[in-house]
Amino acid sequence: METTAKTIPNVRNEAQQELAQAFASETKIGLARVEALIDGVLATLPERKAGAGRKAHDDTVELREKLVAMKDVEFTSASAAEKFGVKAMKINNALTWCKNNGVNLVAVGTEEKVEGKRGKPATIWMIKS
Repeated sequence: METTAKTIPNVRNEAQQELAQAFASETKIGLARVEALIDGVLATLPERKAGAGRKAHDDTVELREKLVAMKDVEFTSASAAEKFGVKAMKINNALTWCKNNGVNLVAVGTEEKVEGKRGKPATIWMIKS
């Protein structure tokens, strides 16, 4: 499960294009001049890289693989942490990684609120196959 750095180009999306058109019409500046300004600003920005951070530790990669292997099983962060013998924070980080890397992770609900227990109920997760 090694990730490689992918370059994300600095391009405008539809919402940004609509904002440029609205700005051009409100300020009576031609759309071509606004787009030229935007292109100039975007050209000065450095290329963004996805996955260009530190390499994940072997334990973290192993935990991610174990978590992804739990297909069609409902779990909470606390229950997965107890099952794998790690802190819930590590599970939450692995869940965030799953969401950002195309794993079909869905929140299927929450635990019932226990009277006298502070905080919100835990989210129940499932990795769909």
